[in-house]
Amino acid sequence: MKFDYLSLPSSIKVIGNLPYQITSPLLGKLVPLAPHVKSLTVMVQKEVADRILAKPGTTQYSSLSLFIQLYAKPKLCFNVEPTCFYPQPKVRSSVIHLELHTPPPDLDAENFTHFVRTAFSQRRKTLRSSLHPLLPKEKIVSALKELHLSEDARAETLSLEQFILLYQLCVLP
Repeated sequence: MKFDYLSLPSSIKVIGNLPYQITSPLLGKLVPLAPHVKSLTVMVQKEVADRILAKPGTTQYSSLSLFIQLYAKPKLCFNVEPTCFYPQPKVRSSVIHLELHTPPPDLDAENFTHFVRTAFSQRRKTLRSSLHPLLPKEKIVSALKELHLSEDARAETLSLEQFILLYQLCVLP
């Protein structure tokens, strides 16, 4: 977590078995480093891989899914059973590959990530309720209507592209 990856030559590829307890923070540090970091091929806990690879409308779809998609094209390489290790862990693992890219240049990725995390912070609530701490409900409803989405839409139903459009309509002047 403390290593300065920018001190390495450009276009590096990171390959490794990520310590499960720091997977999300480490990915949070590495994926925004594109184009300096070209790709990541890592073994992670299967449940984390499922969240990273999740599609809208699934129970695993989360702010982590969108964060990774903002910076990378994720792909499942293969699953690793506990029997492949000694001693056997109590969890399954997956090897995933992330081909990194930079987010759209006109998008403030840090503020967008905060917007998405806020939207997912109360998963069972509608976007107009979960985003209310950031914006007036009227603005959220107006943006949802402009995108032809239900005003009862929930965070787990929107794709990355829809979230970007919602963010732009709600936050940008």
